[in-house]
Amino acid sequence: MEKITAKDSGILAIGNSKGGVGKSTFSVHCAFFFAEKGYKVALIDLDNQGNSSKHLLKYNKEASLPAYVKKSDTNTVLKGNAVDLFLNELSDSQLSINSGAIAVFQPNLALANINNSIDTEKTATFKENISKLLKHRTIIIFDTPPTLGNLLLIPLSVSHLVVMPTLLKSYAVDGISEYIAFAQKIKKAMNPDLILGGVVPNLVNKKSEVQKTALADLNRDGKASNLIYLENDSILHFTEKNVIEEAAELGIATWHIQKNSTRPVKKTFFTLFKQISKQLKLAADK
Repeated sequence: MEKITAKDSGILAIGNSKGGVGKSTFSVHCAFFFAEKGYKVALIDLDNQGNSSKHLLKYNKEASLPAYVKKSDTNTVLKGNAVDLFLNELSDSQLSINSGAIAVFQPNLALANINNSIDTEKTATFKENISKLLKHRTIIIFDTPPTLGNLLLIPLSVSHLVVMPTLLKSYAVDGISEYIAFAQKIKKAMNPDLILGGVVPNLVNKKSEVQKTALADLNRDGKASNLIYLENDSILHFTEKNVIEEAAELGIATWHIQKNSTRPVKKTFFTLFKQISKQLKLAADK
């Protein structure tokens, strides 16, 4: 896989071995952020729940939206099934993505077969298709499944950066440690250029003393290991916000909702994505 050579391309994986931690939320908002900066974006949804592709594909539907919603000019388009990348050479129309648009590759039942069993030919086809998308100066985002199988291993083997959302519950914290160890093995054995970008706590309950302690511990350990993102010199995190759920229901980004309650969430998302831009060596603004 090629190293990043352009200021307008890169490969990002959003991953965790546990479900329900916010992978799809971060994938969708990352896609909107970069598309609205004018980049070509491909979101490859490898999670059979299909939450991120369903969210994005709502965006172009002619739906009645509340008056406080202001959509951007971003266009989302279904380019095919995610399994296509393993089975066939992508067509010119699948590779062609307009600047400021989000191309979606959605999951289907056939994707489960890839996770359970894959051969070298399918792996080679996938890597070739990803290489072609990269040559078309595309930002590629993988929404990965909550498993340590092929659909996590193969994307990590070609990605430039992995971002790891987590909850501050004991099972999720244990899961992120497992995931980091897995990613480090992939980096050592298959992809030495992979950057372990950072852990992003999600749905933090500031009223919980247990979670406040866990956040402080992660802030301390993350600064020591350089495995967190920062906001105001402390660990960047997201609290429980109804606005994120509302955005998912409407098929938009949180910052399309013109309410005072969205401002802190928008600020945190933009702070995160600007740090990701630097890690991917992208221009901060187009």
